[in-house]
Amino acid sequence: MCIAADEGAQVWLADIKNQIPADVHTIYGIGSVTKSFISATIAQLVHESKGDTDGLTFDTPVRDILPEFHHDDPIINKTLTLTDILTHRSGLASLGAMNLAFQGDGDILLPKDRLFQIVNHLKPIFPLRQNWSYFVWGYAIAGAIIEKIAGLSDGSAFPLPKMQVFEGTFFEASGGIYSSLHDMSKWCSTMLRSIRGAGKGKSGILKEVPYLISNLIPIQNPSIRERSYGLGWIRTQLPGLVGVMGDNAGLWSVEDSPIMGTDDAPIFMLYHQGSTVGYYSHVTLFPDTDTSVVVLTNSIALSDAADWISRTVIQALLDLKDGNDYVALAKEANRLSVAEFDQLAADLAKHRTACSRDNIKMARGPSAGQRLSGRYHSKTKPFFIDILPGDGDGTDLKIRFQGLADQTYDLRILCGDTYEWALTHDQSKRRGRYNQVDLPFYLITFEEAQGSLSWTVDPSLPKPEGDEVFWKIAHSGDEHQKPLS
Repeated sequence: MCIAADEGAQVWLADIKNQIPADVHTIYGIGSVTKSFISATIAQLVHESKGDTDGLTFDTPVRDILPEFHHDDPIINKTLTLTDILTHRSGLASLGAMNLAFQGDGDILLPKDRLFQIVNHLKPIFPLRQNWSYFVWGYAIAGAIIEKIAGLSDGSAFPLPKMQVFEGTFFEASGGIYSSLHDMSKWCSTMLRSIRGAGKGKSGILKEVPYLISNLIPIQNPSIRERSYGLGWIRTQLPGLVGVMGDNAGLWSVEDSPIMGTDDAPIFMLYHQGSTVGYYSHVTLFPDTDTSVVVLTNSIALSDAADWISRTVIQALLDLKDGNDYVALAKEANRLSVAEFDQLAADLAKHRTACSRDNIKMARGPSAGQRLSGRYHSKTKPFFIDILPGDGDGTDLKIRFQGLADQTYDLRILCGDTYEWALTHDQSKRRGRYNQVDLPFYLITFEEAQGSLSWTVDPSLPKPEGDEVFWKIAHSGDEHQKPLS
């Protein structure tokens, strides 16, 4: 773990040694902090095209740059702009497609060239520009725009053991940067200088900085003080709620979340959080005091450790009197995080009690392993599921995603034609998965007569909008055969 608090020319460092000591040049995945770099790159392209008749602007529709973008919704298709995709205000559902693409060990199971086969069919969850909802695919689109206009691909991956590889995937532009404390401190200093210069009418290395950090869409309204999103940066005013994009945010309601700086003078704050398999990161800027805080960690802890550490450093750095005990809050967050998986197990137990095996309607003849096994394809997305015979009496099965042996999970009968592949907290961590505790996500329901199965890939959407139907092909194992119509 590395921490830097940069106030003027001074830098303080704290390293926790684990065999090889970490230093300012140790490489960490910065996850979604990558978004601030991608936004700055788009701003550079906008700046360079000023004066051109058909120059790029933040209001340029995506389809004018990428003709492959042809969304099912005519309003989205015609009017979705660069600003919309960079501010998470598109109104498009993101979780379901993310759950398909992003599986255990950080493996990204869909090839990059299928991007538009995914995004062209994402479902709206609210009207365009009417709200804020995290949209990871927006930055995948931004990456495609950068590659097309600049004619350049992003850099290659760093050769770290077990490192999640983003290169050549959808999520390269959303969370693919690996960096060091030394380089991230330089990035923060450059941002702070650019903000100061923009206030004096000067243009530095970074372009269009006022727009990058502008209030472009509110986050989690209502809010007395500002809480909004720019391009790759979250804006807030202390006293206020922070950490709204990290894993800690979902553990408490907005009303019950700790407020930072409750008894202190207001101060403007820019920040962003990041996570990827094996890493948490947190970057904060205080333009008024020319201060930045960077926290990079090399593990996914029980809760978002980078967030808690950053708050602790900021509390000391600004001498905040809010009285928040972030060690105690971190311990409570850890407890809540594990408890969510315990609740998942309890909910499954209730389902089994209500529908015992004696009452399950099993078809006569071959076992479930023989009857249900096979390959099931989605008709709308480049994704397939293999159902395999399980161990034991033939009642339970195994589920495998995209034909990959290391993406195989036990599939246990729950009730009737419904099976589950739920994981415990420790199993999820060992498989390198993000926390997923929504019971519907782990349920697979077979329609044997139709030769199909359904999976709730997006539990945030009402049924059946969040469900994806997969159809069994005629001959198990034939990867090239089309799904049955």
